[in-house]
Amino acid sequence: MGSGIGLAWWHHSKLYTKQFNEPAPQWVYEIEIGKRLRLIKLAMQLAWRLPAEVLPDDVPEDKPDSKHK
Repeated sequence: MGSGIGLAWWHHSKLYTKQFNEPAPQWVYEIEIGKRLRLIKLAMQLAWRLPAEVLPDDVPEDKPDSKHK
């Protein structure tokens, strides 16, 4: 991680905390820092609080019933 992107993340995470009165959710820290920075900046621009939890990627989707065609 470069110091520039690290400093940008620190700055924008503080702005997020100030705007929403809570820190970024823990799952955000699992994302690569460049994508994380873009995500938090977009969330602040749209005034969208990030959800506390997200659904895991491996949740199976409901398959349509093939009997009712």
